[in-house]
Amino acid sequence: MKEKNIDCIDVIRGIWETAADLETNFTAAKRQVFVAAEQMIATIQERERETIAALEKTRVSRMEKLEAAKNQAQLLAKQINQAAEFASDLVQRSSSSDIMQSNKSLQERFEELSKIKFAEIQVSSFVQFVSTCEPQSLNLGFIKNGETDPKRSTVEGLSENFQAGVEAKILICPKTHEGEINKLHVDQVEVLIEPVDQVASLMINEEFSGNLQVKFVPKVPGAYNITAKINSEKLANSPFKIQVKERQLEIVGELDLQNKDLESPTGIAVNSKGLIAVASYDKSCIMIFDKEGKYVRQFGCYGEIPGELSCPVDVTFMNDDEILVAEENSHRIQQFYVKTVNFVKILGREGTGEDVRDIFIGELNRS
Repeated sequence: MKEKNIDCIDVIRGIWETAADLETNFTAAKRQVFVAAEQMIATIQERERETIAALEKTRVSRMEKLEAAKNQAQLLAKQINQAAEFASDLVQRSSSSDIMQSNKSLQERFEELSKIKFAEIQVSSFVQFVSTCEPQSLNLGFIKNGETDPKRSTVEGLSENFQAGVEAKILICPKTHEGEINKLHVDQVEVLIEPVDQVASLMINEEFSGNLQVKFVPKVPGAYNITAKINSEKLANSPFKIQVKERQLEIVGELDLQNKDLESPTGIAVNSKGLIAVASYDKSCIMIFDKEGKYVRQFGCYGEIPGELSCPVDVTFMNDDEILVAEENSHRIQQFYVKTVNFVKILGREGTGEDVRDIFIGELNRS
């Protein structure tokens, strides 16, 4: 019986050890559940941030397009109002001969403004979050926004004359399946141009139409491969091959500006109709020539008040009838109508900055 008692004691000891191990294992398992839950919560919170960021990106992009459309309409309204006010002032304050002299230019201006058409606003107000409730993948859901289809998307401009050292441009035109479910990080565009070490200044800009303009500078002549992806999926027929040639400089001809009083030209600009504006530094004026180089008119004289010019150094067209003039000494930029030579507005004033040397207008960036 004593021996049997020893066996019982051993069994009891084994039970206590097993119970202790069981408690230890359960405690460890609970800790692992807590850690796993914390990781899931962190993952869900990250998915939440990604979803909100994707929604915000879509909102900002659409608002920028709407803002650009609004600015275009406001600019046209301003131009129409200025033309109408000028015509009204002319009728009320000028003689019949002055009215007849300005009649043709006013008619041309009104015709130009009436022909301007607004770009079609391709911005949808529809956006919806669709919950999928997939606990296994921890997906919160998707943003229904029209899915981009890389297989239908195209690339334009591959047949252009690419030259080494000259900025090249191609256009990626995304196509979408309207109404389908769009994943997070929509329209993430990637462009790889090889050989990579022979490419400089690679930039991707979204245009108002929704297309994406790719700009880059090939450094040397030769073959380049362009791989384009939308949302990590290659476009059909990607990679695309282009051939870059040696840079070619061609002298087209010589333009004779037929005006003997042209002195110290420091800036030149040409509009879409061939009208030429030249900044004359010494005469402190802007001279206008037609596309054949024949003198048309000039405006401005040395002075500091608005409408007068002080050493103009550069000029650029905002559109076919409005120009900006940069003045070196006055630290300012002035805006004029070319046909009516009316002063519009002024930017800057003397003593507010360094000398203004150049001026240009870049393309409107929608991204």
